[in-house]
Amino acid sequence: MRAILFKTKKGMSLTELLVAMFIFTVVSMGISIFFANIWKSKYNELEMGKSLLIASQAVNNMKKSIRQAGQADSGAYLISSASNFDFVFYSDIDNDNDMEKIRYYLDGSEIKMEKAEPILGTNPTYPDVYEAPVTIAKDIANTETEPIFSYFDNDYDSLATPTSAYPIRLIKITLYVNTDPNKISDVSISSLVYIRNVNN
Repeated sequence: MRAILFKTKKGMSLTELLVAMFIFTVVSMGISIFFANIWKSKYNELEMGKSLLIASQAVNNMKKSIRQAGQADSGAYLISSASNFDFVFYSDIDNDNDMEKIRYYLDGSEIKMEKAEPILGTNPTYPDVYEAPVTIAKDIANTETEPIFSYFDNDYDSLATPTSAYPIRLIKITLYVNTDPNKISDVSISSLVYIRNVNN
């Protein structure tokens, strides 16, 4: 009579199981880190793009109104005051044929615009108080050594600030913007504005 032998299949040992679990954990962590880095990179790209858009729109808005600055309805010179973070001038920004008094300034991390409509009459004047300010850009990261406004004379020589309005012929606007300072670097944009109606 033949003896029938059955070959039993041996299961994984504890050591083999632990090794398999370790390998699985390492691979899973690697995949997680890989996708986390991709997400972080995409997030940073999106935030930096957002910062660039904010800076570009703000600079373009300021350039448009500054470029068409002109003599005030009261007869005052087209530039009222000029400093690194505060610029006051006259411009018809709403196309009503009246020259509004415009102020751009840095307030914390926001650039704001204030406007004062002329009080028309025989001797036009401007009110002492501006209308409610409008925020035109947020997340501004300019420091004290990174002026928003820089000024140049007719020979393109830099003017110290605060400066007298009369030598100003060219204005450089520089914005540093950061929508998430803890994760991305500042984005900067600069542009030059030549005032069309300035007296030579």
